[in-house]
Amino acid sequence: MINTQFLRNVNLNILPVMWELLRVRNVSLAAANLNLTQSTVSAALKRLREMFDDEILVQQGRRMVLTERAEALLPLLEACLDHAGALVGGNGFDPASSTVKFRVVTADYVTAIVAPELLRGLQDRAPGVSVQFAPGHIDDFKAFRMSSVDVAIGPDQTLRWLGADERRNDFRIEPCFTDPLVAIERNTAPPGAHLHDAAAFLCHPHASFQFTRDFAASVERDTLEALDVAQNDRLLVPEFTLLPMLVASLGVISVVPQALARLFVRVYPIRVFTPPIAYAPLTLNLLWSRARDRDPALSWFVGELRGCFDRLRVATNTDQNYSCDFLVAKRFDL
Repeated sequence: MINTQFLRNVNLNILPVMWELLRVRNVSLAAANLNLTQSTVSAALKRLREMFDDEILVQQGRRMVLTERAEALLPLLEACLDHAGALVGGNGFDPASSTVKFRVVTADYVTAIVAPELLRGLQDRAPGVSVQFAPGHIDDFKAFRMSSVDVAIGPDQTLRWLGADERRNDFRIEPCFTDPLVAIERNTAPPGAHLHDAAAFLCHPHASFQFTRDFAASVERDTLEALDVAQNDRLLVPEFTLLPMLVASLGVISVVPQALARLFVRVYPIRVFTPPIAYAPLTLNLLWSRARDRDPALSWFVGELRGCFDRLRVATNTDQNYSCDFLVAKRFDL
């Protein structure tokens, strides 16, 4: 039963201040974001400490951290504010007039194929909306809880590294795009035996993607381990978009998502061929916090991302200038 008497004794205006404090963990920054004075926010923090009989924020070295009680309160607070916004504001989101900035955590490859398509749509329907893309990090789930990250886009390998499998009840995880892996090589020499022979392919110098120093997060690597074979990795880089340039300039070969090859075959003197190793396709997922299911702005943005992947799927399937089996690109002088 709702205790209305208790609620009447609480100034609910303090809850948005509490959320900003827990999100940024800094009194000065919270005050600036809320357009309030630092003394006003400090006074609010004092009232919150009295209300919950807890320090809420404590100094740890040069930064402030949440107490255990505050960590537990944050998802409840977000849900409360979300419901309150839906109650009094209805939909409350107009993309045509909004100036919100959405933050997306993903790999550079996804940024390369999604950002242009997304921007074309935003220019017409949401001219004031902006999007920040950033690489993934192990602390991103804390960032989700602080609403400093809105959406993650990544394959199962990356989401496992970030801990999504252990916290599926906290997040929506939705497959959005399946991308086969293809091989690329420089097109300035006759095709070699590695195009069709698995042993020659594995022995040829490779440039490959590796997410971090200690973690591959790679469908390519998972496939090789499952087959119990190794390839001649001469270069490991954390950016997919570096691989076509390295292939074009150094003569190595590389395994990349088809959508990336389709993009860069128009830029670098490379050709695409079907690798003699049966790599599993890369499946991308959209991920966002369940606590924000009723956030109309986030729901709209997730819908925009779905539309981007739908259009990419159609474009890849209907591109008459691209062959996944073999394609020789126009030569460029590097």
